[in-house]
Amino acid sequence: MKTLRLALALGFALAATACTHKQSRPEFETLALDTLVDRGGVQYDIQYRFLSLRDADRSPALQAIEEADIAYFFELEGFTGTAGEAMRTAIAQLTDGSMLADDTEERYSYSVEAEARTVDTLLVYTITRSGYLGGPHDLYDTSTHTYSLAGGYELALGDFFTPQQQERLAELIRERLRERYRVTDDEGLAALGFFPEYIRPGENFAPTEEGILFRYAPYEIGDNALGDIEVLVEHAALAGL
Repeated sequence: MKTLRLALALGFALAATACTHKQSRPEFETLALDTLVDRGGVQYDIQYRFLSLRDADRSPALQAIEEADIAYFFELEGFTGTAGEAMRTAIAQLTDGSMLADDTEERYSYSVEAEARTVDTLLVYTITRSGYLGGPHDLYDTSTHTYSLAGGYELALGDFFTPQQQERLAELIRERLRERYRVTDDEGLAALGFFPEYIRPGENFAPTEEGILFRYAPYEIGDNALGDIEVLVEHAALAGL
Protein backbone atom coordinates (compact mmCIF):
# COMPACT_ATOMS: atom_id res chain seq x y z
CA MET A 1 0.00 0.00 0.00
CA LYS A 2 2.80 2.44 0.89
CA THR A 3 4.54 1.65 -2.43
CA LEU A 4 1.33 2.44 -4.29
CA ARG A 5 0.82 5.62 -2.25
CA LEU A 6 4.36 6.79 -2.91
CA ALA A 7 4.02 6.01 -6.63
CA LEU A 8 0.84 8.06 -6.77
CA ALA A 9 2.53 10.88 -4.88
CA LEU A 10 5.42 10.92 -7.34
CA GLY A 11 2.99 10.87 -10.24
CA PHE A 12 1.04 13.79 -8.84
CA ALA A 13 4.25 15.67 -8.15
CA LEU A 14 5.48 15.25 -11.71
CA ALA A 15 2.14 16.31 -13.11
CA ALA A 16 1.99 19.33 -10.84
CA THR A 17 5.52 20.35 -11.74
CA ALA A 18 4.62 20.23 -15.41
CA CYS A 19 1.66 22.56 -14.94
CA THR A 20 2.49 24.62 -11.88
CA HIS A 21 1.00 27.72 -13.48
CA LYS A 22 -2.41 26.02 -13.57
CA GLN A 23 -2.41 24.90 -9.95
CA SER A 24 -3.99 27.20 -7.38
CA ARG A 25 -2.36 27.46 -3.99
CA PRO A 26 -4.47 26.98 -0.86
CA GLU A 27 -5.51 30.07 1.07
CA PHE A 28 -5.79 30.35 4.83
CA GLU A 29 -7.80 32.33 7.33
CA THR A 30 -7.01 32.78 11.01
CA LEU A 31 -9.35 31.62 13.73
CA ALA A 32 -8.16 33.59 16.78
CA LEU A 33 -9.17 33.57 20.41
CA ASP A 34 -7.83 35.37 23.50
CA THR A 35 -9.68 34.46 26.66
CA LEU A 36 -9.26 34.35 30.41
CA VAL A 37 -11.11 31.42 31.96
CA ASP A 38 -11.75 31.12 35.70
CA ARG A 39 -12.28 27.66 37.16
CA GLY A 40 -12.74 27.62 40.91
CA GLY A 41 -10.47 30.59 41.47
CA VAL A 42 -7.78 29.29 39.11
CA GLN A 43 -7.29 31.43 36.00
CA TYR A 44 -6.24 30.26 32.57
CA ASP A 45 -4.93 32.79 30.05
CA ILE A 46 -5.52 31.02 26.70
CA GLN A 47 -4.57 32.18 23.21
CA TYR A 48 -5.25 30.33 19.96
CA ARG A 49 -4.18 31.27 16.44
CA PHE A 50 -5.45 28.46 14.23
CA LEU A 51 -4.84 28.64 10.49
CA SER A 52 -7.84 27.16 8.71
CA LEU A 53 -7.88 26.21 5.04
CA ARG A 54 -10.30 28.52 3.29
CA ASP A 55 -12.90 26.59 1.28
CA ALA A 56 -11.44 23.29 2.45
CA ASP A 57 -14.63 21.54 1.35
CA ARG A 58 -13.83 22.25 -2.28
CA SER A 59 -11.74 19.08 -2.48
CA PRO A 60 -11.42 15.83 -0.49
CA ALA A 61 -7.65 16.38 -0.20
CA LEU A 62 -7.97 19.82 1.40
CA GLN A 63 -10.74 18.59 3.68
CA ALA A 64 -8.53 15.73 4.87
CA ILE A 65 -5.69 18.17 5.60
CA GLU A 66 -8.04 20.51 7.49
CA GLU A 67 -9.32 17.66 9.67
CA ALA A 68 -5.78 16.50 10.45
CA ASP A 69 -4.67 20.05 11.33
CA ILE A 70 -7.61 20.49 13.69
CA ALA A 71 -6.77 17.26 15.51
CA TYR A 72 -3.07 18.15 15.81
CA PHE A 73 -3.55 21.81 16.75
CA PHE A 74 -6.14 21.23 19.47
CA GLU A 75 -4.68 17.85 20.54
CA LEU A 76 -7.98 16.02 20.10
CA GLU A 77 -7.41 12.48 18.94
CA GLY A 78 -10.31 11.07 16.93
CA PHE A 79 -12.18 14.39 16.94
CA THR A 80 -14.70 15.11 14.19
CA GLY A 81 -16.09 18.60 13.91
CA THR A 82 -15.25 22.17 13.00
CA ALA A 83 -12.30 24.18 14.26
CA GLY A 84 -14.65 26.28 16.40
CA GLU A 85 -16.10 23.17 18.03
CA ALA A 86 -12.60 21.81 18.56
CA MET A 87 -11.55 25.05 20.24
CA ARG A 88 -14.38 24.85 22.75
CA THR A 89 -13.65 21.20 23.47
CA ALA A 90 -9.93 21.89 23.91
CA ILE A 91 -10.58 24.74 26.37
CA ALA A 92 -12.86 22.51 28.43
CA GLN A 93 -10.17 19.83 28.60
CA LEU A 94 -7.37 22.30 29.29
CA THR A 95 -9.17 23.94 32.21
CA ASP A 96 -9.97 20.60 33.84
CA GLY A 97 -7.91 20.86 37.04
CA SER A 98 -7.13 17.13 36.98
CA MET A 99 -4.88 17.68 33.95
CA LEU A 100 -2.58 20.13 35.74
CA ALA A 101 0.42 19.50 37.95
CA ASP A 102 -0.14 19.69 41.71
CA ASP A 103 1.37 23.05 42.68
CA THR A 104 0.31 26.32 44.24
CA GLU A 105 -0.06 28.38 41.07
CA GLU A 106 -3.42 30.07 40.62
CA ARG A 107 -2.84 31.33 37.09
CA TYR A 108 -1.73 29.41 34.03
CA SER A 109 -1.02 30.43 30.46
CA TYR A 110 -1.27 28.53 27.21
CA SER A 111 -0.66 29.81 23.69
CA VAL A 112 -0.86 27.88 20.41
CA GLU A 113 -0.24 29.32 16.97
CA ALA A 114 0.15 27.90 13.48
CA GLU A 115 2.16 28.77 10.40
CA ALA A 116 1.55 27.28 6.97
CA ARG A 117 3.27 27.46 3.61
CA THR A 118 3.44 25.56 0.35
CA VAL A 119 6.71 24.08 -0.88
CA ASP A 120 6.34 22.76 -4.42
CA THR A 121 3.47 20.24 -4.21
CA LEU A 122 3.54 20.03 -0.41
CA LEU A 123 1.74 21.86 2.38
CA VAL A 124 3.93 22.38 5.47
CA TYR A 125 1.95 23.14 8.66
CA THR A 126 3.88 24.15 11.80
CA ILE A 127 2.36 24.36 15.29
CA THR A 128 4.07 26.18 18.18
CA ARG A 129 2.95 25.84 21.81
CA SER A 130 4.14 27.87 24.77
CA GLY A 131 3.06 28.79 28.29
CA TYR A 132 2.97 27.39 31.79
CA LEU A 133 0.68 24.61 32.96
CA GLY A 134 2.42 23.67 36.17
CA GLY A 135 5.60 21.77 36.92
CA PRO A 136 9.25 22.88 37.03
CA HIS A 137 9.52 24.23 33.47
CA ASP A 138 7.64 26.45 31.07
CA LEU A 139 6.12 24.77 28.05
CA TYR A 140 7.60 25.26 24.59
CA ASP A 141 7.16 22.92 21.64
CA THR A 142 7.20 23.18 17.86
CA SER A 143 5.94 20.42 15.58
CA THR A 144 5.57 20.25 11.81
CA HIS A 145 3.29 18.17 9.60
CA THR A 146 3.82 17.81 5.87
CA TYR A 147 1.00 16.92 3.49
CA SER A 148 0.59 16.08 -0.16
CA LEU A 149 -1.63 18.78 -1.64
CA ALA A 150 -2.77 16.38 -4.33
CA GLY A 151 -3.63 13.45 -2.09
CA GLY A 152 -4.36 15.10 1.26
CA TYR A 153 -2.33 12.59 3.27
CA GLU A 154 0.55 13.27 5.65
CA LEU A 155 4.03 12.30 4.53
CA ALA A 156 6.54 10.57 6.80
CA LEU A 157 10.32 10.60 6.54
CA GLY A 158 10.20 7.13 5.02
CA ASP A 159 8.22 8.51 2.07
CA PHE A 160 11.28 10.60 1.14
CA PHE A 161 14.27 8.47 2.18
CA THR A 162 15.11 4.78 2.32
CA PRO A 163 16.58 3.37 5.58
CA GLN A 164 20.04 3.47 3.98
CA GLN A 165 19.59 7.10 2.97
CA GLN A 166 18.44 7.96 6.48
CA GLU A 167 21.73 6.59 7.85
CA ARG A 168 23.63 8.99 5.59
CA LEU A 169 21.22 11.77 6.56
CA ALA A 170 22.02 11.15 10.25
CA GLU A 171 25.70 11.69 9.51
CA LEU A 172 24.90 14.92 7.66
CA ILE A 173 22.99 16.18 10.69
CA ARG A 174 25.92 15.38 12.98
CA GLU A 175 28.25 17.16 10.55
CA ARG A 176 26.10 20.29 10.72
CA LEU A 177 26.15 20.18 14.52
CA ARG A 178 29.91 19.69 14.65
CA GLU A 179 30.37 22.67 12.35
CA ARG A 180 28.00 24.84 14.42
CA TYR A 181 29.63 24.02 17.75
CA ARG A 182 33.18 23.90 16.35
CA VAL A 183 34.07 20.36 17.35
CA THR A 184 35.63 17.66 15.20
CA ASP A 185 33.91 14.44 16.28
CA ASP A 186 31.09 12.86 18.25
CA GLU A 187 33.18 12.93 21.41
CA GLY A 188 33.25 16.71 21.11
CA LEU A 189 29.47 16.79 20.78
CA ALA A 190 29.10 14.54 23.81
CA ALA A 191 31.30 16.89 25.85
CA LEU A 192 28.84 19.68 25.05
CA GLY A 193 25.90 17.65 26.32
CA PHE A 194 24.72 15.98 23.14
CA PHE A 195 23.74 12.32 22.88
CA PRO A 196 25.45 11.42 19.57
CA GLU A 197 23.93 7.94 19.42
CA TYR A 198 20.46 9.52 19.34
CA ILE A 199 21.21 12.12 16.67
CA ARG A 200 19.12 10.82 13.79
CA PRO A 201 16.56 12.30 11.40
CA GLY A 202 13.17 12.28 13.10
CA GLU A 203 9.59 12.77 12.05
CA ASN A 204 9.54 16.41 13.19
CA PHE A 205 10.89 17.77 9.91
CA ALA A 206 9.95 20.59 7.57
CA PRO A 207 10.73 20.74 3.84
CA THR A 208 11.82 24.28 2.96
CA GLU A 209 12.99 26.12 -0.11
CA GLU A 210 16.58 25.63 1.15
CA GLY A 211 16.42 21.95 2.11
CA ILE A 212 14.95 20.00 5.02
CA LEU A 213 14.81 21.39 8.55
CA PHE A 214 14.89 18.92 11.46
CA ARG A 215 13.64 19.98 14.90
CA TYR A 216 14.55 18.40 18.22
CA ALA A 217 13.01 19.04 21.64
CA PRO A 218 15.08 19.26 24.85
CA TYR A 219 16.40 15.86 25.98
CA GLU A 220 15.76 14.37 22.53
CA ILE A 221 19.35 14.54 21.30
CA GLY A 222 20.99 16.44 24.16
CA ASP A 223 20.74 17.92 27.64
CA ASN A 224 17.91 20.30 28.49
CA ALA A 225 20.44 23.15 28.71
CA LEU A 226 20.89 22.94 24.93
CA GLY A 227 17.25 23.88 24.46
CA ASP A 228 15.36 23.30 21.23
CA ILE A 229 17.67 22.45 18.35
CA GLU A 230 17.11 22.99 14.63
CA VAL A 231 19.33 21.57 11.91
CA LEU A 232 19.00 22.43 8.22
CA VAL A 233 20.34 20.00 5.62
CA GLU A 234 20.65 21.92 2.37
CA HIS A 235 19.50 20.76 -1.07
CA ALA A 236 23.13 20.53 -2.21
CA ALA A 237 23.85 17.91 0.43
CA LEU A 238 20.57 16.11 -0.20
CA ALA A 239 21.38 15.78 -3.89
CA GLY A 240 23.89 13.07 -2.99
CA LEU A 241 21.00 11.01 -1.64
